[in-house]
Amino acid sequence: VGVKFEMREEETHFPAKLRLGFFLGFLLIAFNSIRQVESSIHEYRKETFIPQSDAFFFHGGSEGLFASKVVDQASSPENKGYKGRSFIRFESVTFLRTKESAEKQNAMQQYTSAVEAIIVEVKDRGRIGGDRKSV
Repeated sequence: VGVKFEMREEETHFPAKLRLGFFLGFLLIAFNSIRQVESSIHEYRKETFIPQSDAFFFHGGSEGLFASKVVDQASSPENKGYKGRSFIRFESVTFLRTKESAEKQNAMQQYTSAVEAIIVEVKDRGRIGGDRKSV
């Protein structure tokens, strides 16, 4: 009562093809799960602020934009309150003023070393400042 079992050639390669299919499927899922990130680097060397209306503008890119984590952890005070929203953080930014400018003190300023910055989009630049005649 011996039964002889014979496999055809295409049946013997099926397990190898199956393994290859699983491997390729795994690679496809793995590569599609990687998040793509785009960035830009702009170098500003000795560029100056441009006077417009009663303010000075510096046209820059979006280098300071950061995205917070969507899921905030209660133990993480640095992300508290952002809840996935983007924010701007200045890192390695240096403001230089002439000695004459540093010696001038506005009545609204307590210290001459204070630097005040307002971040606006280019499309909104005409909406800030006291003089709205020409921007």
